[in-house]
Formats: sequence, structure tokens, C-alpha cells
Amino acid sequence: MKILQIFENQTNIRSVSSKSTTIFILVLVFFFNTAGFSLADRSETSRLMRHAANLSQNGKNEEALKIFLEIIRREPNNFYGYNNLGMVYSQ
Repeated sequence: MKILQIFENQTNIRSVSSKSTTIFILVLVFFFNTAGFSLADRSETSRLMRHAANLSQNGKNEEALKIFLEIIRREPNNFYGYNNLGMVYSQ
């Protein structure tokens, strides 16, 4: 009977360890996939930010306003988007 209990305990430990490893691997895969998308989005956001800033400097505030609003829609926590939007509104 004790041998059976020891075997069951070892099986449970392996099962928990296997689940932990699987969860860890899934978290890593998710993190690296998200990081790749994030870098691509930031590159696009930077390009849009520069384009909108150039439009604003050339007096095309309506066009710049639309782009800054799009940046904020895509990235609601983007401080620079809000800052530049405020600059356009103040002109």
C-alpha cells in the first residue's frame, strides 16, 4: 500500500511540474509574440508622429489633428500623442 502511495505522489509531482513548465512556456511565447507586435506598432506610431508634426509645422493643422487622434486611438497611453494634440489645439 505504501509503495502505491509513493508512486501516486511522484505521479502528482510530475503532473504539477509538467503543468508549470507548460504554463511557463506559454507565457514566454505570448510575451515574445506581443513584444514583436509592440515594436512594429511603435515604429509605425513614430512614423505617424513625425508626419503629423511636419504637417503641423507647415500649417496643416487639420490633417495633423486627425493623425494625432489616430495615434491616441491606437495607443491611449501615449503621452507624446496627447502632448502634440494639445499643441495643435493651441494654434
